[in-house]
Amino acid sequence: LHYHESKSQFAVTMNSHTPLQLYKRAESTKSYSYYTTALSNEIIINKYGYATCYSGIPVSVPDGLKAYYCRIDGNTAILNDIGSFIPANTGAILYSDNAVGKEHGESYLIPYTNKQTTDFSENALIGYVQDTEVDNNHAHYALNVCDEVIGFYIPQTTTENNPTPTSPFIARAGKAYLELPPSSTINSYAI
Repeated sequence: LHYHESKSQFAVTMNSHTPLQLYKRAESTKSYSYYTTALSNEIIINKYGYATCYSGIPVSVPDGLKAYYCRIDGNTAILNDIGSFIPANTGAILYSDNAVGKEHGESYLIPYTNKQTTDFSENALIGYVQDTEVDNNHAHYALNVCDEVIGFYIPQTTTENNPTPTSPFIARAGKAYLELPPSSTINSYAI
């Protein structure tokens, strides 16, 4: 069980796909009552229609969203459809037509699932289940907007004044980032 300080919520990472249940303890009787079986994570899709996500357990893609994994071709991040379920420990890009143009984007609940899912070995997206300082000499890029263009740019959470793609940065819990060989020196990747 991990507490995500940046989101003020808990997430569960398990080695198996066992269904989970939450119970609420009644202090007066010291008994536990059934609370919920539907664990989920809230994702905010920005006004451009995009967000990234990463989870330690498989999640379902709700109606209104499309999920993609990412591979790199030259200077372009190519999005490939994931389908209805995102595998555990898989970075993904989410897209919603409904969020496009809305000032505050659109909020979605991404439910955890116990479904077996396919691995996407060409996926260049990585992530972490808790906020993590990343300093591994690889090039990293975060989904962002620059001059009204959505793409992958050097993370804004870098710890250096003049950041490069290989600069250390803070990876936010539940977000996905491009991780490429250190030879990648360009400042951005178009989608």
